[in-house]
Amino acid sequence: MISLQGATSAIRMAQAAARPAVDIKTRASDVVDELKGVVGYAGALLARWDPTRSHHLPLAVSRYEDSVAEAVVSGAYVSDPKWHKMQQRRSPVRWIDVPGQSSSPFFRDVLRPHGLYEGLTVPLYSPTSYVGMLALNVDSYTPPSEDVVALLEACVPSLSALVESAGQGGLLIASDGTVGGYVDGEVPDGLIDAAQGLVRSGRSPSKFMVKGTGRTVFPAEIVPCGAAAESQHLVSWRRGSLPYGLSARELDVVSGLVAGLSNREISARHGISHRTVSTHVERILHKFSASSRTAVASIAIGEGIYVPSATDG
Repeated sequence: MISLQGATSAIRMAQAAARPAVDIKTRASDVVDELKGVVGYAGALLARWDPTRSHHLPLAVSRYEDSVAEAVVSGAYVSDPKWHKMQQRRSPVRWIDVPGQSSSPFFRDVLRPHGLYEGLTVPLYSPTSYVGMLALNVDSYTPPSEDVVALLEACVPSLSALVESAGQGGLLIASDGTVGGYVDGEVPDGLIDAAQGLVRSGRSPSKFMVKGTGRTVFPAEIVPCGAAAESQHLVSWRRGSLPYGLSARELDVVSGLVAGLSNREISARHGISHRTVSTHVERILHKFSASSRTAVASIAIGEGIYVPSATDG
């Protein structure tokens, strides 16, 4: 039966994973550190999956030798037949419970020569795709207990959210608009100015967008964290695409509707004809299934489908 210390450490793992105002690497390291209280591992690693490179990117590593850690996140691990059997289970799985350990090239060539004989892998998924894993190994032939598996199962939602957020960016902004620490990711052009304006005007929490190239946009969200005069606002973003089949120009028009501009004001702001703006408005009403400009603005604010302007009140 799992100890009280193990259960407490599992709770702390979930709490560490969920802290919104702490950078990704620190949260990941804290998760791996708390894991020591759940199971006495000889090596552990939390990593996110990079689909563009078809391998894992480490967020936190503990006790593994460098060569082993590099191998775990390399293509050698995900090409091993045993890995695919573990990944398909979508839940914490012990190596002993997956057939084929004796024929696993990774076990034979990487783990066993370094005195690692058993282990456990936790595949992590978002609602739509695989996002990463927690892997650990022990230096004995005794695998982690089923109680350990159950505790880690309870932590999966928090771990999945943590790993998925590692592909996003974030920064902290004080209530007066001062930019604090950067969390992760390159900051898209215009995002800081937009976020500062929203924070200064008291529009936190809120959702919004900044434009990239073509149809690429960066959906962003501001969430307050802290209290009183020292209040901080966590601004997070990700790369995305325009919803509702909108074009980049239609996003400009939607943003004008959110700001309460007339067609002529939108026309002047973006250097397009009044007639063109009218056509865009008609198409936007259809795409949003909305009956009025006000309804479009309400939907856009609620879902963050607009680009804030420094000149908007």
